[in-house]
Amino acid sequence: VSQLESHGFCFLSIRGGSLQEEERQRGVMRVNCVDCLDRTNVAQSVLSFHIAMKQLAAIGAISLEDCDACLAAVAAEAKFPFPWAEQMSKQFKSLWADHGDVISVQYSGTAALKGDLTRTGKRTVGGLFQDGVLSIKRCVQNNFADFHRQQVIEGFHGILASSDSEPVTPTGAKNAEPELELNVDGGELGK
Repeated sequence: VSQLESHGFCFLSIRGGSLQEEERQRGVMRVNCVDCLDRTNVAQSVLSFHIAMKQLAAIGAISLEDCDACLAAVAAEAKFPFPWAEQMSKQFKSLWADHGDVISVQYSGTAALKGDLTRTGKRTVGGLFQDGVLSIKRCVQNNFADFHRQQVIEGFHGILASSDSEPVTPTGAKNAEPELELNVDGGELGK
């Protein structure tokens, strides 16, 4: 957590009609599990809760002592020392898990795995069963529908695909002449 603390966070306030920088963010924490968006989401939820508590202390919503007591409880996997902190943690975890589900649907076609862990901090039998169902759905999606999803994502990024699925840039970078043209009237791509 000391590395996380050294990164800080951006905190601006308005004093005397002008914007004042109270805290400057000095870094970014990059979390990446090589093969699992879901584990990355779980790790990021812990880091982001820490920063959220520090931000609440910075704006005066909670005292620095209360912030430190809550973060110590998280680190020790103990009960929060205040009822408001328990409620805030539940709402934060729910918000974070919902956000993770939306991102996961974009990339995998299903809600995030390990949703029970992100929402409650604990693995449950129901959560394991749900992960099994989602994994089967992902397998079907990846084998039968992913090609079309990837084409849409590449289209949003400005990469067009020819009929033989060979990527082509919008400017036709392969040749001097563009390989694809947009037929506006017919709404189809053609050579």
